[in-house]
Amino acid sequence: HHRAGLPAKALRVFAAGRKVVGPTCDHEDILLIESEVAELQIFQGHLREAEEACESGLRRLEEVPAGAELRGRMEVMLRASLGHIELRRLRFARARTELRRALALGRGHGTTGDRAAILLNLGVVENEASDFAAARRCFEEAERLLTRALLATPNIPEAETLTGIRIKSIKDMRRACEAIAECGCNVVVKGGHLNAV
Repeated sequence: HHRAGLPAKALRVFAAGRKVVGPTCDHEDILLIESEVAELQIFQGHLREAEEACESGLRRLEEVPAGAELRGRMEVMLRASLGHIELRRLRFARARTELRRALALGRGHGTTGDRAAILLNLGVVENEASDFAAARRCFEEAERLLTRALLATPNIPEAETLTGIRIKSIKDMRRACEAIAECGCNVVVKGGHLNAV
């Protein structure tokens, strides 16, 4: 439901999943639910609920053995989401801290696409802090990573940052995909929260 543009239905499914969580449940499933709930809440503008999902996920990560790939991969996603939340709240110092933590973890556990997305958000933070040289470095590194990626999956705000195209329709999404694809990778712009559909 999430990727199909039905965030309310997706949240109901995830809420049902949260209710059946027990001690024998797979850590990865539980952590993926928290990560997806956080993303959905961010894009609906429910930042407190998104932050609660991230914090719940981080608490659950403590149950995963240190050094486990799952722990590193999920911490990247949850910290990146916390950074995005703080960016949306215009708390740039906090956003910078979380995004830098996510980026550092991402070097060992994240995907190329994860690191590119984190760098895009970090570039926005640096730009808002008037550190234009740092912002430029972030955007250039994100572009460099995208040239190495097999598939880039930016969400709408990330695609807008990469291309400068304001995305309000499916046609705009296609234009953004074409612009990003010039980096040499395949592109799918995620737009489950696009109201124009």
